[in-house]
Amino acid sequence: MDDSDFEQVMENADTVARAVYREQAKQIEELRKGIIEVSGKEEPYDIFICYKETDENNERTIDSVLAQDIYDALTAKGYRVFFSRISLEDKLGVEYEPYIFAALNSAKVMLAIGTSYDYYNSVWVKNEWGRYLKLMAADKSKYLIPCYKDIDAYDIPKEFVKLQAQDLGKVGAIQDLIRGIEKIVGHGDLSKKDDYDSGDMAVSARNEIVALLKRVSIFLEDKDWQNADLYCEKILDKDPENAEDYLYKIMTKLQVRNRSDIGNCKESFEEDELYKKILRFDNGILREELECYLDKIHDRLKEEKYQNAIG
Repeated sequence: MDDSDFEQVMENADTVARAVYREQAKQIEELRKGIIEVSGKEEPYDIFICYKETDENNERTIDSVLAQDIYDALTAKGYRVFFSRISLEDKLGVEYEPYIFAALNSAKVMLAIGTSYDYYNSVWVKNEWGRYLKLMAADKSKYLIPCYKDIDAYDIPKEFVKLQAQDLGKVGAIQDLIRGIEKIVGHGDLSKKDDYDSGDMAVSARNEIVALLKRVSIFLEDKDWQNADLYCEKILDKDPENAEDYLYKIMTKLQVRNRSDIGNCKESFEEDELYKKILRFDNGILREELECYLDKIHDRLKEEKYQNAIG
């Protein structure tokens, strides 16, 4: 209801159309709130497996079998993996979207599995990887890994061209895939250490922080700056060196809803103490992202200064 495009619609529509659009917007808003409410209760995932479950004869696909092999290997390593065949099996008769929404938003890695061009581009499969690519554009810490078998690498969707893909037909492909995921997400077997209790506590603490970070991102989207800052402080009480939390504190301070909008800020935050803490605690990913935003800000400020000089 607060979207600037919707405000333009309301401003330019006639009386009858305006009433229709407002009613439709209310319905969409109710759906959105319902999705947020359900998804907010879901535990965060490390990995989302995207694949086609059944073929045109409603039979299980080879993609589904490959996906389950990978799911079993990853869960054995201690990762929390969203694999719809299993993750949604106790959700029969319930709307799936809130759970898919939660998994897409929390997962740091998506594995897009395909054995044919058509399977990759089927409606629901494309819906999932398409949405994840949009999330990646706003969150540089997310990764999508195309995993293909028995097709030419050039037959995978053009949107995957710049992504590092994994050929599942190669010997040791799943082991190579797990090793690559460990570099991105970290080791998932904390609960399998000899000291089981302390390892389990570490997993629980990590999951709690991920959930709190998700709450902050929702508060930011809703422009609830007060709660966003409150939850940022809760996270710092548990993890005072969390670089992503300091980024959210900057966004709260600048009143920025989405990370992609940081580059549109009117002033540079380069000297901000929060930014300096990100540089201090980050592993390099956030640093690169924020440097791009700062470059954009600096370029715009230079252009404004030039225009003022000649104007």
